[in-house]
Amino acid sequence: MMSLEKDYENLLEEAKTDLEEIIKLEKANGLQIKKVIREGEPTEEVLKVVKEEKADLLVACHDEESRLEHFLFCRSNEELIRQMPCSIMLVKNEKPLPLW
Repeated sequence: MMSLEKDYENLLEEAKTDLEEIIKLEKANGLQIKKVIREGEPTEEVLKVVKEEKADLLVACHDEESRLEHFLFCRSNEELIRQMPCSIMLVKNEKPLPLW
């Protein structure tokens, strides 16, 4: 069990590092970013944030999942799409994303 916990901690740290890099790049492009980190079942947590923030649009990557997206969502966007109370824009990433 200790190895599994350590693997989870390492994966979590890698995901946080990836997220910080994405935020840094997007802020450099002039975007305003609000970082929200939650633990729990991914679809439920995304739905909660959308409702709490009164979001009217969710933007999600539709192509291959990056390591970060796979870690955060652990599944395709289909479940999220079916339950989302707002509009969704799926964006195709033209660059190959890093896989595990």
